Amino acid sequence: MQNQWALDKSKAAKVGQSSYISGNTAEIYQIQSAAWKTNAKQDGSETYYLSLHIINSERSSAHIDIYYGNSAGEHWSGENLIHAMMLCANVPAISQAQGQYQEYDFDVRKDVTRTGFVAPELSGKKVGMFLAENYYFNSNQGEVKKGGLNLFNVFDAKTRQLPIEKANNQPANPDEF
Repeated sequence: MQNQWALDKSKAAKVGQSSYISGNTAEIYQIQSAAWKTNAKQDGSETYYLSLHIINSERSSAHIDIYYGNSAGEHWSGENLIHAMMLCANVPAISQAQGQYQEYDFDVRKDVTRTGFVAPELSGKKVGMFLAENYYFNSNQGEVKKGGLNLFNVFDAKTRQLPIEKANNQPANPDEF
């Protein structure tokens, strides 16, 4: 897991260049907390992700996980998405520091405060996010279930520039929304 991320505009510009994703919301969110997390697999490998707790103007909140790599040294598209978020939030670097973050606890069915490694530079930042709902088929119950939200692109909350526009110092194209 990286201890610090310096903004890489070339990686940020790669986000949202796919033509096969269609979302169902584009809204401005404030990042309440960003936590660095690890999932350990049974084979001893680990996956790394940045867990965001976000809130919109109506005070509705959500948790978004951005998987960016693993212990085998693989880098995933989430790495580009983190750089794009940094670019659109005007954050030149993010670090890994001990701090508090919000996490949904399924046992008590509410958000709880945890202590761990966070990216404090992202807390309080506003970023436009394109979110899509994930669905999966639950074979035990024989029905389609909502599985959470997927963040697939971001934009600057003030200028509405997409990452490729902002990385290349181009004005926002209103036709892109």
